[in-house]
Amino acid sequence: MLKQWPETMKTLARCQDVLAELAPGYGDDAVRLTMSDGARSLSDVFVIKSEMDLNRAANSLMRRLVALGEVHKPQG
Repeated sequence: MLKQWPETMKTLARCQDVLAELAPGYGDDAVRLTMSDGARSLSDVFVIKSEMDLNRAANSLMRRLVALGEVHKPQG
């Protein structure tokens, strides 16, 4: 977890089961977030400046992780 984050952001990341680590080379506020559902893991780099940014990024990861597990049936 990032040391410079306020305690509220650390708590929010823990509650959403998100691992946060610095992402050097992407900018000062860039953070690599990783989320796992046990079988699959997904990570991406986001600019996180506030709790709202963290929540939005975690929701984005969760939606993509859920979509990975869905079976898409061909229509026709």
